[in-house]
Amino acid sequence: MGNRKSSKQLILEYFFENLGQVVGSRDIQAASGGAVEWARRVRELRNEEGYQILSHKDRADLKPNQYLLETTKRVPAFKRNISKET
Repeated sequence: MGNRKSSKQLILEYFFENLGQVVGSRDIQAASGGAVEWARRVRELRNEEGYQILSHKDRADLKPNQYLLETTKRVPAFKRNISKET
């Protein structure tokens, strides 16, 4: 494996590079290295790592498949106690 970055790390770097800018799901997937599970990685960054990644569910001015990271400030996040199998 070596220096290969995880898709989650690539997505986070993409959000940092586009801080304060609306990004689309296709761009996020491309930035992730084409990961099929890119949306899950975005949820993990938001729910488990505490990054304030906004979507159309959070802001009315965002369309579906648009995301926005306004700040690098993280909020306290809570690990899920649900197994992957659930």
